[in-house]
Amino acid sequence: MGMRWYAVHTLSGSEDKAMKALLQRIEQHDLQPRFGRVLVPSETVVDPKTKRPVTRRFYPGYMLVEMDLDNETWHLVKNTPKITGFVGGTRNPPPVPEAEVARITSMLAEEEDPKPVLDFEVGEEVHATTRREGFY
Repeated sequence: MGMRWYAVHTLSGSEDKAMKALLQRIEQHDLQPRFGRVLVPSETVVDPKTKRPVTRRFYPGYMLVEMDLDNETWHLVKNTPKITGFVGGTRNPPPVPEAEVARITSMLAEEEDPKPVLDFEVGEEVHATTRREGFY
């Protein structure tokens, strides 16, 4: 049948722990050939208050798993700590459409440097400044 992408629901705020736990279980059960990539769609942004980079999830509480879905792989994912189940079905979840996966992976590929968070309302007055070396 081939590998397809599936959306998996995780405990909110535990996406990275769920991903690490799933990757560890895949390795323990020697199922690497039946799994592909595991993604937690996120980006790094600069918090406007603290000026520090923080990770912002595109879909909090979810991750994408590329896998060959069968009874054994379904149980492996379903019984992983911090994972509550598949999105869209209990025993036979629908795969995520390829167009949606391509859109999400293209958003991940665009990330280079942390982006500033811009939280403005339409019509709000703002003052922009630039700081570059040699300019004051």
